[in-house]
Amino acid sequence: MKMFASALIGVAAAADVNLVELAQSVDDLSTLVAAVVAGDLVETLSSPGPFTVFAPENKAFAALPAGTLDTLLKPENKAQLVDILTYHVLPSQVLSSDLKPWQRVATVEGSTVDVVPAGDQVLVLDSNYKASVVTSADNLATNGVAHIINGVLMPPAKVIPGPRTSEPTVNLVELAQSVDALSTLVAAVVAGDLVDTLTSPGPFTVFAPTNDAFGALPAGTLDTLLKPENKDALVNILTFHVLPSQVLSTDLKPWNKVETVQGGTIEVIPAGDKVLVLDGNFKVSNVVQADNLATNGVAHVIDGVLLPKADVLV
Repeated sequence: MKMFASALIGVAAAADVNLVELAQSVDDLSTLVAAVVAGDLVETLSSPGPFTVFAPENKAFAALPAGTLDTLLKPENKAQLVDILTYHVLPSQVLSSDLKPWQRVATVEGSTVDVVPAGDQVLVLDSNYKASVVTSADNLATNGVAHIINGVLMPPAKVIPGPRTSEPTVNLVELAQSVDALSTLVAAVVAGDLVDTLTSPGPFTVFAPTNDAFGALPAGTLDTLLKPENKDALVNILTFHVLPSQVLSTDLKPWNKVETVQGGTIEVIPAGDKVLVLDGNFKVSNVVQADNLATNGVAHVIDGVLLPKADVLV
């Protein structure tokens, strides 16, 4: 199998430094090194191992949504940072010459990645099936090997059960208003004149995107959608997040294709300890908090904005 030429061929041949020292010697891995230090993983990745590290380039971290990296590097978010970093590490040494046509491998974080040779390149697929490309393979260290990649791998989002009360006291709009992380959704519902609809008896199921999900849309998209002249487009997208019945996580079958109030369909798929929601373009969002009951239905908080097939935002 032909691989891209290693940028570290000299270091790879010598193999006289550990994985942390290897990363420290490469200018284009300085962000990864800073993250490893912030996550207190230097000692772990300097230990005998052996490990395989999928090492994201600086450009890969820079391509994350604005503010994501700064947030992850804060001390209070150390646990989340460690989850992401250890998702890039395998508990054994795997060289490009060891690869089969397709392999699903367990990471130190505990979840799996798929490693797939494809022609003259190797793809690494994370939990959302987002593909990163190996740009420099088989960089040997004394305690394993590093493969440089052009993306940041994201572990599966755990489904966090929401508050389950036998007698909810607020409707879906009031529920969203009570959650700081849903303030953008509330503003969009108001701009779309959907407050009366979502406070009516229903029942409804709402897939509620977080503020970060809206923030990850292409620059200017949200501001454009919130303009009065674009109200129809906004309503089209918002109602694509609503089902005309109440569906709890306990109601799910192995695969569910469901019609939205907008008229299009989404697919809802339980997958281990998470639930995936596929929009009209088969883009995957994760349920990050399920079964938040209201007097007129239920809300499931998700980490992406769902788009009908005709509404691909670029």
